[in-house]
Amino acid sequence: MAILQDNVSSIVAIMEQKAFRGVTAATLLVETDTKLGAPVKTGHHRRLIHHKIERIGNLIKGSVISGTDYGIYLEMGTRHMAARPHFRPALDRNQGNILRLIAAGGA
Repeated sequence: MAILQDNVSSIVAIMEQKAFRGVTAATLLVETDTKLGAPVKTGHHRRLIHHKIERIGNLIKGSVISGTDYGIYLEMGTRHMAARPHFRPALDRNQGNILRLIAAGGA
């Protein structure tokens, strides 16, 4: 029984590694596409778009984040400025690739 438990533990560890690599690869893909679609005046906003990968219990979470205070205003617009979305379109464009990368473990 101990051998079976060791094998199951090994399989779970391998699956967790593949899931982490898959989420990381998918997050990097969306980050790159977000940067390519970002509006550019000085390039400051584009340069500060970055990603974060977190483990929260059994969950692996990938986020693409604006490092500027005004990133949300570019994405959503204001009453004085039209929206220039680049986060949501990048996510939408890559939906199939995200699923493929996660399923393939980042390969």
